[in-house]
Amino acid sequence: MQDIVDKYSGFLESEGIYGMFDITDSLVRRIYFKYVYPNYKTKYLSLSKKRRHKINATQLNYTRLSLLRVKRARNGDSSSGIKEGYVYIITNPAFPGYFKIGSALDVKKRLSQYQTYCPKRDFEMPIYYFSMDRYKEERDYHSQLKCLGEWYEGDVDFLIKLFKEKRI
Repeated sequence: MQDIVDKYSGFLESEGIYGMFDITDSLVRRIYFKYVYPNYKTKYLSLSKKRRHKINATQLNYTRLSLLRVKRARNGDSSSGIKEGYVYIITNPAFPGYFKIGSALDVKKRLSQYQTYCPKRDFEMPIYYFSMDRYKEERDYHSQLKCLGEWYEGDVDFLIKLFKEKRI
């Protein structure tokens, strides 16, 4: 992982960005298209528009995650005070009708942490999205949905729809 942090730190420094920074859509796109994949258009020109869009979305998300890792490293390996990140829903069949709404810098790592406490390893993360202010959006979901702490009681399909529309 240190290789990724070093590589993306180099990209940022080439842009004159030292120290802490905001992860904006324009920064993510600039880093991806200028440094990560400068020949994107010629390589994927023969693919359908839908397929190119899917590749783009996946790679831009990876770029966001990589920039989050740089930001964490520049923050003394702490997530404290880093507002960007992912907002997610976690489910488990042992708790039917209850769904955790949370936030993290790395959703795969967070899901893995939950699995540690479950002998069946059956926690799932049906949806997550990148947020410019993960703490605020997580709190908004908790308060507006009248959660029990971080747990929502209700229909997961309703939550997934809200997450897809980012409507909170």
